This record gives sequence, structure tokens and C-alpha cells, in this order.
Amino acid sequence: LSDIKLDLASLNHEHFPKAQELIKTKGDDYFKAAIDDIQAALADLYGDRPISLQQLAATFRRGDLIGKTPIKLGDLADQVVVALATQHQA
Repeated sequence: LSDIKLDLASLNHEHFPKAQELIKTKGDDYFKAAIDDIQAALADLYGDRPISLQQLAATFRRGDLIGKTPIKLGDLADQVVVALATQHQA
């Protein structure tokens, strides 16, 4: 969102084309940053101890990472749903 100079509250369907273009041009960078954010959140939850695949699956299933990432994923999901609904109504 900072790349398109928006805050989360300002995200709506009108900004999707610009966001899609950024994903095309900077998608690899965003992907790498997301992996780093998830790794940091997992380290915050589990420390340095090994995580089994079962623990990892449960972590995602329960949504344990939602409040631990720089962008609050629950808030982002709500904004995307509202933006898509607005776009669909237009």
C-alpha cells in the first residue's frame, strides 16, 4: 500500500488497476518480503525451536499469525472484501 501511497482505510476498487500493475512489476519483491514477515512472525511464536509440519498447519489454521505480521491480515481481508463488493455493485 505504501507503494501506491495509500493507507489501508483508503483502499478501494478504484485502486485495483494500479495495485495489479505493481504486483506484476514488483511481485517477486513483495513475495520475498512476505516470506520474511512470516518467518519473523513464526520466530516470534515459536522462538528457535523446530516446528513440525503439524504445528505449522495448526498455526495457519488457527490464524495465529494474523496479529503478528506488519499488515494485519484480518483488516486487509476485510478491506479487500469491501472493495470487491463495491466493485461488483458498480
